[in-house]
Amino acid sequence: MSIRSRIRNWFGRRYGDDELGLFLYIMCFVLLGASFFPHCRFLMFIAGSGFIYTVFRTLSSNIEKRSRENERFLRIFRPFRRKKKKKEEKDS
Repeated sequence: MSIRSRIRNWFGRRYGDDELGLFLYIMCFVLLGASFFPHCRFLMFIAGSGFIYTVFRTLSSNIEKRSRENERFLRIFRPFRRKKKKKEEKDS
């Protein structure tokens, strides 16, 4: 078995990206950018921890648990998405 097929097989059993992961990446970038203005190491620590957690979620093999986390996230943010869709429908 070649290295390429081993890597493909290993990544094939991982959870991957989802909406929660994308949201966490964006929030980490925002916190990282905000940490440079006042030179706040605490914000940099939170952003770094968030990146590590998001990479952990992406590479996790516990697909069921990550799916539940994403569903909870979507349930919380669903009202905000509906308002946006309704507004777009009114503009059409």
